[in-house]
Amino acid sequence: MEWRIPDNIIATWAEFACLVCIALISQSVLATAGFAGDVPRDTLVVNGSSVAYEAQVSVDTLKSISPVPDVDWWFGVGVDFTWPQSFEQDFVPLSALGTTRPFFRMERRHSGKKGRWGVHCTYHQPWNLAEAEISPHVKGWVLDGDSPMLSFPSLQQVLLIPDSLAFERDTLQAPISAGHALRIGGSWERLSSAKWHLWLAGSMTVIRPSSWQLSPPGDPATWRGTSPTDTYARDGWFARRIRLDVGALTDVGRSHRGRRSASQLRISMFADSGKSWGGRVMLLVSPTRR
Repeated sequence: MEWRIPDNIIATWAEFACLVCIALISQSVLATAGFAGDVPRDTLVVNGSSVAYEAQVSVDTLKSISPVPDVDWWFGVGVDFTWPQSFEQDFVPLSALGTTRPFFRMERRHSGKKGRWGVHCTYHQPWNLAEAEISPHVKGWVLDGDSPMLSFPSLQQVLLIPDSLAFERDTLQAPISAGHALRIGGSWERLSSAKWHLWLAGSMTVIRPSSWQLSPPGDPATWRGTSPTDTYARDGWFARRIRLDVGALTDVGRSHRGRRSASQLRISMFADSGKSWGGRVMLLVSPTRR
């Protein structure tokens, strides 16, 4: 017996094979020619076959990308050096004696188009006078020995002690100790390509011990009529609370390309509303990426 394949089936398979070939050839031609003749394209060879591809990228030239985050946190420590004042005046504020005890700062900074501005909170320890421990025989106050910029100035009470034979003059250490104070304020840093950047700041002390003004001893002939309350007086609430700083800052340590360093050194001069002035050195670090 002889098997025969119908002619119509052979024709059908031939037509199907032709359609498959045409489809494969069309895809190769379209891939080689590209989907648009005028669109720039690149070619890539995969397993010996050349494939054209098109990359569509949208670039907004009006939008700038800052190399630093918009907000960062800073924590630092520093020391103030207050210029000493003498008792040549009628009264000298206790806060003007200064102290080299370190202060601690927390700061939140924001990036702007022309600089970086921030708000800060500073904890420091000014002198606190224990009024209850002042001698009842005090006739005035003097600074004896070293500079009042030291960590503990030698502030002395001048005494006139009654005696059965004669009044005796003496001195006694002033009852002062470290107090607790909190200052809040704002700052601004100018951005530039230089190593040092201009830095401005203003602050106000919102919490502090009572502020006192101390008087030097007067004419010894008047001491018998001088009471302790004549030698010191309490300042008003707003006295010497406002402070301004002008200085410069620079990055410390290594930094990645396109970024500022995460540590910073600041040097500035300051003046307060009580005409006291001095210098400040501060080192800060940022745990956030800049």
